[in-house]
Amino acid sequence: MRISARNLAYRYGRTPALTGIGLDIGGGVFGLLGPKGTHLLYAIAL
Repeated sequence: MRISARNLAYRYGRTPALTGIGLDIGGGVFGLLGPKGTHLLYAIAL
């Protein structure tokens, strides 16, 4: 899932810093919430 988070981060034009945060948070969020975690992460990132 972390690789997917990285790809999504680059795809949406996130900076390397946010990408790193996305990987750290995403590892736990995606594991718990699954696909919905990505939407929450985007909302937080935006």
